[in-house]
Amino acid sequence: MTQADAQHGTPKPTIFAVLELLRDQPARVNLKVHHVDGAYTLRIARLEGAFPWHDHADAEEAWIVIRGRVRFRSAGGDAEAGPGDIAVSPAQLRHSPLALEDDTIVVVVNRRDFPLNYIDSEMSSEQANYVERELAEHT
Repeated sequence: MTQADAQHGTPKPTIFAVLELLRDQPARVNLKVHHVDGAYTLRIARLEGAFPWHDHADAEEAWIVIRGRVRFRSAGGDAEAGPGDIAVSPAQLRHSPLALEDDTIVVVVNRRDFPLNYIDSEMSSEQANYVERELAEHT
């Protein structure tokens, strides 16, 4: 940044301390840390066990593994990802992420209004222990 930028209030990049933000959060709490261009949500989460089978009718979902390992079980076959790997689920793909290690940490990117459809029609987010929380100071 130039001296002129600093004098005119040019914003600087925002840093999100992912491990710090998740330190006191239980598994399956998705923290919405930022809305990219108002259209996409950047979420962070600690995974534990298997998430129920579901799909996103008309939305893709991308996962970046920060720590641990995840098996992405899907109707099309399974794939495993570890630190530094990115996994992308196409729209309509039935899938069930499974944390293979304790304290697995991921970043998830999807459309801000993405649909979450559980395959078991009796399932609810509450039963799945799935919670989304906004970080108000960053939205």
